[in-house]
Amino acid sequence: MPSYFSEVASRLIAARNSLSPAQLRELARRIRDELRPALAQVVQGSQNFELDDALGIFGKAADGFEQAADNLDCAAERVHSYLADTYTVAGTSERVSEPENRGPARRGGSIPHPSTLPPTLMADSLDPEWARAQQAKLLDRPDDSGPTTGLVFFTDLSEGVITSGAPPMPRPGEDEPDADRADRELINAAGLILTNSEHFPETSTSGSFAVQTHVETKTATLMRQRGLTYAAAVINNRSVCEGERSCRVAVAAILPIGYTLVIWERGADEPVVIQGKARP
Repeated sequence: MPSYFSEVASRLIAARNSLSPAQLRELARRIRDELRPALAQVVQGSQNFELDDALGIFGKAADGFEQAADNLDCAAERVHSYLADTYTVAGTSERVSEPENRGPARRGGSIPHPSTLPPTLMADSLDPEWARAQQAKLLDRPDDSGPTTGLVFFTDLSEGVITSGAPPMPRPGEDEPDADRADRELINAAGLILTNSEHFPETSTSGSFAVQTHVETKTATLMRQRGLTYAAAVINNRSVCEGERSCRVAVAAILPIGYTLVIWERGADEPVVIQGKARP
C-alpha cells in the first residue's frame, strides 16, 4: 500500500478530530439565552425596524449554527466510515489491497470506534515505510527458526516487546520472576478464551494450544484484557501462521467485534489485518 494512503488517513483523522460541533451549539445557546433576550428588552416598545431585523437575524444565526453543528457531526461520521471502509478488511485472512485493485468499499462487522484511535497510529500502522523502520529494530531469527519477537503498538500509546513461547517453569522453592508469571498468566488466559470460543475449532479439554504462545495471540489477549480496540504488531517472522488452529483464527476468536490487529510480517509490503469475531 503506497504511503500516500497513510498520509490521506492521517489528514482525515486530523480533520475529524478538529471538528467542533459542540462549540457551535454552545454559540447557538448563548445567542438564544443571552443575546436575544437582552436585545428583546431593548426592542420592546421601540419603533426601530433595524433592531427588529437584528433580533430576527440572531434567531436565524442560532438556527444556522445548530444546523452547521449537525452537518459537522454528519461529516465526522462520514470520515470515520471512509477510514473504516478503506483501512479495515472484512475477514481474518485478507490483506489490505492496492488502491487500483480495490473494488467497492465494504463495511466489515468490526470497526474501531474513532475515540479509541490515536491521531497517528492508524495511519502509521498501514504505512510500509513505518513498518520497515520498526522491522529494522528487530534481529533476524537464525535460519528463520526459533522464537518470534514482535514490537507491539497499542491505542493507549504504550509499546511493548512480546516474544513467542512459554517461560520456563520455576524450580521448586524459587520465586517466579514477575515478567514470567505475567507471561504465563497471559498464555493461560488465551487458552481459556479459545477453549470457550465458538470461533475456534476443535477446542481442547485441557485448554492448551500451541498457538496461545504466539506473539499475535498474546497481543490479542492483551488487547481484550485492556479494552484496546486497535493495535499494530511488527514481527520478525516471515508469515503469520495459517490453518484451522492458527494465529489468524485464534486472534479473530479472541478479539471482540470492533477490535482490529494489524500485523506486519518480515519483508512484507502490506500488512495482515485481522478483525475480532467474539461477542464482547
